[in-house]
This record gives sequence, structure tokens and C-alpha cells, in this order.
Amino acid sequence: MKAFYVLSLLALAAFGLAQPNELPAPDSPERTQDCCHADSNGRCEDGTQGTPYCGYRSCNIFGCNCDGGCRH
Repeated sequence: MKAFYVLSLLALAAFGLAQPNELPAPDSPERTQDCCHADSNGRCEDGTQGTPYCGYRSCNIFGCNCDGGCRH
């Protein structure tokens, strides 16, 4: 019984390692909506400072789906 448990555990571990967990998930808001992130200096594409995102108006918690779109 102990050997079966060990083999089962190893099989599950191998399967888990073979299927990498992609973060964020493919259907998450970060991947399916337009996001308005600033560059590494905190600047938007139009040269203004991000607040912290680069949407014209409010964005969701991920910086995506901004009202009015992104500043370009």
C-alpha cells in the first residue's frame, strides 16, 4: 500500500510539472482586455505620467478595461 501511495504521488507530481501553470490565466482580464500600463519609468505613450495606469479615465484593478481607452 505504501508503494502505491508513493507511486501515485510521484505520478501526480510529474503531471503537475508537465503542465506549467500560466499566470495570468488565458481568460483573465489581463489577457482578454485592452490594458493601459505605463512603461518602466511610469510614463504613458503620450509622455504623461501614469496615475498609475494610462487610461483616460478609471481602469479596473488590473489596469485594463479603462473608460475612454488608453492615452497614446
